[in-house]
Amino acid sequence: MNWTKDRSIRLSKVCTVAIGLVLAVLIVVSPWSQLFHAETALGPVTVNWYTVSLAAFAVPAYAALVQLYRLLQRLSRGEVFVAGNVRCLRIISWCCFAAAVVFAASSLYSLSWTVLTVAALFGGLILRVVKNVFAAAVALQDEQDLTI
Repeated sequence: MNWTKDRSIRLSKVCTVAIGLVLAVLIVVSPWSQLFHAETALGPVTVNWYTVSLAAFAVPAYAALVQLYRLLQRLSRGEVFVAGNVRCLRIISWCCFAAAVVFAASSLYSLSWTVLTVAALFGGLILRVVKNVFAAAVALQDEQDLTI
């Protein structure tokens, strides 16, 4: 099989949609997860905090998935160094930071969320750096386009 740019972008789009579907399934089945999380909780479990955490995480997660899909659509059209991609990367990075806040709050009832907090912060930081590189490339591209 010949692996091309178009196939890679198509695979990324499929994975983006698949992750959204997996998250939806997790949200639906999360109320039944109380038995597992009652064993790992730091205190008595009266509310299924796992479901609450997952639902709160779903908001920035779906926002990030939508922006990622928009970014992939632009890339498939050959639009690489454009302001819209910088905007998508900025929003995705803020979504990572919002997820980190949710995970940090969830760490209060189960320490296992701490790892996700650090991972989300790290991912958000990396995306901010990539966003800054893209912003500089957009500025260079705009300058080049104005040059006769």
